[in-house]
Amino acid sequence: AQTSDAHSPSATQVPLAKVEPLPTELIELDDVRQEVTWACGAMAAMACGLLWGVGPKIKSGWIEALGSNEKDGTPQQAIIDYLTSLGLQVEPQDNMTLDDLTTYWRKGWPVIVCGQDFVSVNALLANAEWEFGHWFVYIGGPAADY
Repeated sequence: AQTSDAHSPSATQVPLAKVEPLPTELIELDDVRQEVTWACGAMAAMACGLLWGVGPKIKSGWIEALGSNEKDGTPQQAIIDYLTSLGLQVEPQDNMTLDDLTTYWRKGWPVIVCGQDFVSVNALLANAEWEFGHWFVYIGGPAADY
């Protein structure tokens, strides 16, 4: 890139940083689906655990290990602590950007994300003592599509 007329002999040259290409494949996770509304965190953690070959092989094992329940859902700290105890490297962060997510995609790391869940009033759980969020796993995707 140049800061003045490209044909001028006195044009200042500015080196460009090498930009790593985006991966062309999504991270392949098992399709783990929640059977109850409050178990999304346990199922997101399970999908990541299965990718790395750690943790229980059945959904109820993850729900029990993380203490997931209708009242509390799945607390973030429970996910962090349990995945760490299984030997996985966990890097908790708040307010991640698409660039942050892309960095992990380049590493081949899925990212468990907590987003706001805009559910209808009829879907609210009577025993819930938490604001409705939803855990899901980011497995990649071109930023231009967002």
